[in-house]
Amino acid sequence: MNTIILKQIDAHYGKVIGTEEQILDVWEIISYEKIIKLRYKPRPEKVTFSLLDRRGNKFPFGLIDFISEKLDKLGYEFETHEIDTKLKITKEPKINGIVFEDYQNKVINVAGRNKRGIFIAPTASGKSAMAAGIIAKLNFPVTLVTTINKTIFNQFYKDFCVWFPDIEIGRVGDGYCEISHITIGLYQSVAKYDLRKYNKICNVWIADEIHAASNSLSKISKQLTNVYYRYGLTATIQKYENNKQAFLEMTGNIGSSLKELEDDVVKSRVVSCDVYMISYLCKEPTGKKYHAVFRNDICLAEKRNIKLLKAAKFLAIDKDKSVLFLVDEISQAEQVSFLATKMGIKNKVAHGRKGSDINEQIKKSLEDKKIKLVIATGVFKTGTNIVSLDCLVLGSARKSEISILQSIGRARRVSEGKDKAIIIDSYDNVIGKQKYHKYFHEYSQKRLELYKEKGWFKKRLLL
Repeated sequence: MNTIILKQIDAHYGKVIGTEEQILDVWEIISYEKIIKLRYKPRPEKVTFSLLDRRGNKFPFGLIDFISEKLDKLGYEFETHEIDTKLKITKEPKINGIVFEDYQNKVINVAGRNKRGIFIAPTASGKSAMAAGIIAKLNFPVTLVTTINKTIFNQFYKDFCVWFPDIEIGRVGDGYCEISHITIGLYQSVAKYDLRKYNKICNVWIADEIHAASNSLSKISKQLTNVYYRYGLTATIQKYENNKQAFLEMTGNIGSSLKELEDDVVKSRVVSCDVYMISYLCKEPTGKKYHAVFRNDICLAEKRNIKLLKAAKFLAIDKDKSVLFLVDEISQAEQVSFLATKMGIKNKVAHGRKGSDINEQIKKSLEDKKIKLVIATGVFKTGTNIVSLDCLVLGSARKSEISILQSIGRARRVSEGKDKAIIIDSYDNVIGKQKYHKYFHEYSQKRLELYKEKGWFKKRLLL
C-alpha cells in the first residue's frame, strides 16, 4: 500500500499526495452535505461538497489532526510533513495588572506548546486575559486579534492598552484603520482588506468567538499564509454532529480543540444556573409558513409573553432581582414592554435603532439595579457584560445550542449576593397539521435536555 503524504504548504493550506483512491478517501473524510437549489433542477437537492480542493488536492491545514485520526481508523499508512517554524517562548509571562488564575495559566502553557488550536472556555472566564497571556508567552510578537462585535472590540482595546502600556495597540473596524504591533480588529472589517503586506510581518493570530465568524474567518485565514501561530477562543464550539460544514471550516482555519475548561474549573468567575420553563400551547396557529408561525404564534403571542413576564416577576422582580428579557426583534420588545407596563412593572427597551449612548445608559441602569427589567434585542447578546444581572428570560424559540449558551452567559458572571443565575425559558407546543408545527416542540425538548445535561433544570412552571 502506498503511504499517503499530508504535506503542509503554508500556514493555511496542506496538500494530499497519494493515489487517486487515497485522495478521494480524504475528499470524503472532509466532505459535508448541503441542500441547494440548482439552476437546472425543479427543487432544492442535497449536494455533497468537500474542503479538499481537487485543483492541487489542497485542504485547510487545521484539519490535519482530524484527517489523520480518520485515516488511522481506516487502516491507512500516512505521514505528516509540517513546516518547522518556532517563536521564542517565555517561561513565566507577566502582564501589567493581571494575576492569572490557575486555569488561565494552563491555557497559556498549552498555547506555548502548540502552534495552533482552539480553547473552549465558559463566558466570563476571562478570554481577553488569556489572549494577552498567550501573546506574552510567545514573547510579544506582532499579533492580530479578531473580535465578533463592537462591544468586545472596544473592551479588548481598552484592556490591552492597560495591560501592554509599552506596546502600540492598533484598531481595524468601527471607523478605525490603524495597524500596530498588536492590532485589534472586527472580523468583517479585517476580512475586507488585502492582507498581503500585513501577512509579511504578522506572527500570531488570535480569533475570539470563532463559532460565529465562519465567512470572515475563512477570508482572513486564506490571506494569512505566513501566520503559523493561530488560536481560537470560544465558549461554544461548533460540533461535528450538529453542523459538519461549520465544524470543518472552523477547524480547518484554526485547528483542533486544544483544551476545554469545564464550569467547575472557572467557578471563581461564573455561577451555576437554575432553569425554569413555562408551558405554552398554541392550538390554532395563524401563520401559513414556518417563519410566520415562529414570529406571530410564538414570539408575538401575548399569552406566551405574559407567562414569561409572570415567571420573571415571581422568581426575580418581586425579590428585588434584575431581569434581562432577550427577544429577536423590536416588535416583540415593544409588545413585552407594553404588557409589562400593564402588569405594573417599570421597564426599559434596548435595540439597534436607539443610539449606542442610550443603550449604554440602559445597560448601566440595569447593572446598577436602578431598573429591574430591561427588554433587549441582539444588542445585549454576545459580549455584553452585566455582572450583577440576576435573571435572564429567553424570549425566542431558537434550536441552536450555541445561541442558547451564549445568551445564558450574560447572567452567569459572579457578583455579590448572587449564587445562581435564574434562567426562564418556554416549552412551546404548536398543534397543527404541517410538518414544521412540530419543530417548536422538538426545539423545546432539545433545550430541556441541554439544561438537564448541565444539571441546571429546576422545574416547569404552571402559570
